[in-house]
Amino acid sequence: MKKRVLMLTALSMAAFLLSANGGKEAASGGGIALTPVGTYPIVKEKTEFSVFTPSDSSVIDFKTNEFTAWLEEKTNIHVNFEVSPEDAVKEKITLLLASGDYPDIFMRTYIDMTPDIEARYGINEGVFLPLNDLIDDNMVNFKKVLADNPGMRGNITHIDGNIYSLPRINDCFHCSMPIKMWINKAWLDKAGLGIPRTTEEFYQALTYFKEHDMNGNGDPSDEIPFAGAREREGWYETLDSFVMNSFIQDNGDNLRLLVKNGKVSSIVNQSKYKEGLKYLAKLYDEKLIYGPSFTQKHEQLRQLANLPDVLIGAFQAGHNQMLLSATTDPERYRMYVPMAPLAGPDGTRQTAYFPDSAFRSGQFVITDKCASPEAAIRWIDTFYSIDTAIRESERGGIEGKQFRWAEPGEVGMNGKPALYKTLIPPSIEPQNDNWHNGSFYPRDFRLGMVTDPTIDPFSPDGLEKLLFETTKNLHEPYISKDTRIAPTLKLTAEEAEETSTIKVELQNYIESSKTRFIMNQADIDKGWDAYLADLEKIGLSEYLKIMQTAYDRQFGK
Repeated sequence: MKKRVLMLTALSMAAFLLSANGGKEAASGGGIALTPVGTYPIVKEKTEFSVFTPSDSSVIDFKTNEFTAWLEEKTNIHVNFEVSPEDAVKEKITLLLASGDYPDIFMRTYIDMTPDIEARYGINEGVFLPLNDLIDDNMVNFKKVLADNPGMRGNITHIDGNIYSLPRINDCFHCSMPIKMWINKAWLDKAGLGIPRTTEEFYQALTYFKEHDMNGNGDPSDEIPFAGAREREGWYETLDSFVMNSFIQDNGDNLRLLVKNGKVSSIVNQSKYKEGLKYLAKLYDEKLIYGPSFTQKHEQLRQLANLPDVLIGAFQAGHNQMLLSATTDPERYRMYVPMAPLAGPDGTRQTAYFPDSAFRSGQFVITDKCASPEAAIRWIDTFYSIDTAIRESERGGIEGKQFRWAEPGEVGMNGKPALYKTLIPPSIEPQNDNWHNGSFYPRDFRLGMVTDPTIDPFSPDGLEKLLFETTKNLHEPYISKDTRIAPTLKLTAEEAEETSTIKVELQNYIESSKTRFIMNQADIDKGWDAYLADLEKIGLSEYLKIMQTAYDRQFGK
């Protein structure tokens, strides 16, 4: 009965699409015969496209992958892959574009398809095709995504009004509030302390951890109250941004840009930021912060967190499994529980919220080499459906092997009827059943995985529930109502060139100054005015002025 209903639904949808398009077959500019919009296969005769993509350590071979075969059978389009090592993608893209010998489609290059690259090769040189009309005329799935996410169009539209790349969509609820703190509750219980609610209580807990033999190994001096990794290592594993939100909204980025009442600013020249630095300097001065936190990498922090004796009292990370394993050391894993944002000295208590984090441009770009952009855009549209999304991502792959569709009565993470059930745990180990990192993770997909309502959040299979509940209950209530993290702003080629050097110099100076102030290598009170003056010399005001112009242009005054 279920299959019959699905078949009738599919036939009804096909009839609607045929009616909407007059049931006509279209011929693209390349003379390729297309089937009606929204139907499969996309082309009547086998068609080939060249596609550039970065490698993925979890994918054995894109060419022989099971999802690749499924996609070709569905669309009748064969892909000739050019795969580049992940660490050489930027250089490879630069060489391809400079040589003129580039593919029909760039895929999964969002790390390097920055707005200025899109401006150069889209607006100025016409290498990247404008997609607006192609979207309107050919994309069924993606147009629904646009309708469901009205704010997304502004994020993917460039300054000339054109869309040059389609985004990876990862509407991850817990990722939208990723700056989280984890504290050793076993140590808190031993100390007779509750989970800290204020910066003062956090200070008291760390002090107790430092002064007592919390791990019971007979050495009261080996405990590390608070540890982290250096900037841009791991996933929000630095030790300052969670704490800083008790003083001023902090996104953990290098320039820390905010928008309030339509005005773009940075926190790095504001008095509340100074207060936060002074609090962190106090922790460091009293040896509550592990010194190497400002230089060590993610892997070093992970090793520290897993030494035979438990040493760490608290750490910041997007999620606890960044450092700990629920499988190999479940007892240690259960020790660390999430904290809600701390109230600062004046009661400030907020979480860093990234409402635009779900959309990232550059997942798909069609070039002027493509003989049939219509066929290409319809191939891309295939990725923006739940059916394809589950088969492409690490949550699925082959039906009956990696996943099955949900049955009546099964519920998802959000308590609503589930969509699918994974049959094997997600893994980063090399495999050839799916493409691992999917293109389309709408929120209903992420929360629609069959979940046992009684599952233990701290079990190996309970991570998604733990992160959902932590974000929903501890972080969402503290989203600022009037201040937002600045979105990605699109610049003209001239603006990008003008800001490129300033941005790098500002980033380096802000981060080095932050570290020197926290480690008390520079007196923050005596050196603050000179620090502000140096920011201006480098060009902070000039940079913010350009960002304001870009924001007004993109979102309106």
